[in-house]
Amino acid sequence: MTGVRFLYLMIAPSPRYSWSTHMLLLAPLLIVMLFILLGVGWWGEPVRHFFATLATSYPSFTEVMRILTHVGNPLVYSVYLILLLRAIVQKRHQELFFALRCLLFSVLFLCVVMQVMKYGLGMPRPGVPWPPQPLALIDSYASFPSGHTATIVASAVPLALWFRHRSFSWAVALLIALMGISRMWLGQHHPVDIIGGMVLGSFAARFIAWEQETIAE
Repeated sequence: MTGVRFLYLMIAPSPRYSWSTHMLLLAPLLIVMLFILLGVGWWGEPVRHFFATLATSYPSFTEVMRILTHVGNPLVYSVYLILLLRAIVQKRHQELFFALRCLLFSVLFLCVVMQVMKYGLGMPRPGVPWPPQPLALIDSYASFPSGHTATIVASAVPLALWFRHRSFSWAVALLIALMGISRMWLGQHHPVDIIGGMVLGSFAARFIAWEQETIAE
């Protein structure tokens, strides 16, 4: 394989990306967000008080949310690490490309684009005073978009499309929903931040995803 071909395969978006499956994987979180947006709001003190009350009323579930928000994304990336190591040892070209694309676009979208957006916009987190503080490089003014949500969508959705297993896809959909909810439950993000994270993560997932039959072994 030539260097030009390798580079093309690394950066080209998935030619047969299944947006219908993508939306089904996001459906549980989208439904929850719809109820929150219509019933509580998309931003501000009413939303913060709503989730603060829930977090206080259900401490055991709050602890589950706290654990999930910290281990969810590393858990997904550990699967990519296993795929990468197996691809290197067993010379599985397709898995190698898939894992490397995750690394490349995770760095590009989630470590560069997302951080520029978060700190460039400087939007306040729940409970932090208005106005925004663009380019202040302060974590309390880095609310939009939700990085945890963007990361879980960008990394977990391509895995579901790769394995094409119904039970695994249901687990991915549940994990994505719980991650988004956990960020609001713990008072770290507004609902609009979760929506923004879903959009950015979906854009990144479009580039990370890879069909197993795209190249020959």
